[in-house]
Amino acid sequence: MIVSNCSEALMPESGSCSRLDDAGAGMPRFFFDIDDSVSIHDDIGQDLADPTAAQAEAFRRAADYGSDPANLKTSGVIVVTVRDGPVSEVLKVRLICQVDDRRSTPGANSMEAGSMPYVG
Repeated sequence: MIVSNCSEALMPESGSCSRLDDAGAGMPRFFFDIDDSVSIHDDIGQDLADPTAAQAEAFRRAADYGSDPANLKTSGVIVVTVRDGPVSEVLKVRLICQVDDRRSTPGANSMEAGSMPYVG
């Protein structure tokens, strides 16, 4: 098995970006680009059974990426674009994480370093 040095945000649970062994032979390869105002382009991909499996993987990657508050400093929107080739998009998953903080504490309604976007 070959392991590349891709971003942890793109890694499946196995810890590698793709499986390049005989077990994946004949399976389509899907690529998972992540965009949260900064784009992470997946040029390695992952062999999966079908588009339904790719959609499940896209959900998992969006949730994993969004679970780190450091990744939500900008718009609070994470888009995982699934491709089955260099430019051929299969689907997009959008995860929106916005905090509507109604506390009356000073600064609660403003963006601070590391805070989530506020929607008022």
